[in-house]
Amino acid sequence: MLRSIALASVIASFAVVLMYYGELSARIPTHFGLGGEPDAYGSKVWLWFLPVLNLGLYALLGNIHRLPKSMFNYPVKLTEENKDRQFANILQMVQVLRAFICLSIAYISWSTVYTALGQQSGLGSWFLWLFLMGSFALVGFFVWRSIKLK
Repeated sequence: MLRSIALASVIASFAVVLMYYGELSARIPTHFGLGGEPDAYGSKVWLWFLPVLNLGLYALLGNIHRLPKSMFNYPVKLTEENKDRQFANILQMVQVLRAFICLSIAYISWSTVYTALGQQSGLGSWFLWLFLMGSFALVGFFVWRSIKLK
């Protein structure tokens, strides 16, 4: 399910750019400030950066399981008894974060397009704080679970 959410987010980020690219002016928001309002503008070609970044992160984080178990930092000491549980926990954390990040980038793509079209005024003042709190909460949960699985 997490893979499907992440993949749908990648597809959505490409779709929104494809659907509205021709309607956009040559100058679009390229950066949003802490309050979610656009504070830098540039060529609409840069809009493709977001879906490509989304696809790259989807692929990169989807292949993290290929790395050796010893490449990860664990919050507990690894033993023969717990190393498989700890590795499974890390992999699940990466998949949850992948879905969360891909959804976030899809939202940024959508918001950039709709802001450029004048139908929205930015990301919203809540976006950065929600993204940061969500990221820290997810990592915190998996660290807590790793300690519990010790």
